[in-house]
Amino acid sequence: MRSTRRAPRPRLPLFTGQALSAADYRAQAERAMSEREIQRALIAELRNPLATHGAVLAWHCPNGWWLPGLDSETSARVWKTLQADGALPGASDLIIGHNGSTLLLELKSATGKQSDAQENFERDAAAVGLVYRTASSLTEARSILRERGVLP
Repeated sequence: MRSTRRAPRPRLPLFTGQALSAADYRAQAERAMSEREIQRALIAELRNPLATHGAVLAWHCPNGWWLPGLDSETSARVWKTLQADGALPGASDLIIGHNGSTLLLELKSATGKQSDAQENFERDAAAVGLVYRTASSLTEARSILRERGVLP
């Protein structure tokens, strides 16, 4: 008897009529990455001491959250509680400490755009002398981290 299970749908086109180099394939795969996938890939690299220049302390600031079925009134109460505890709207996704400096890194997918709250947070960070950067891809985030001396 044959199985009725189907293979998962590929995320990238298997045949476009044109040859695809390995670099082009990686670029397409990267453009398809979600913000969360970019973040998880970066955290895995930053927590690997063989992949960095010295010790790195990196963590996510979980300002965004979603619970299915939560009504807007309860959601607003939870957010007010989080704000009372110190949560800031628009806070950067990652805080990265390395070699005596701190980097606030906002991650976006290839099609993502900063919200007004994130732009305000960026201005506030600059006003107090913190380094804030935005990356729209894994390659761009790695480039920023190389520029800062975190990655080789």
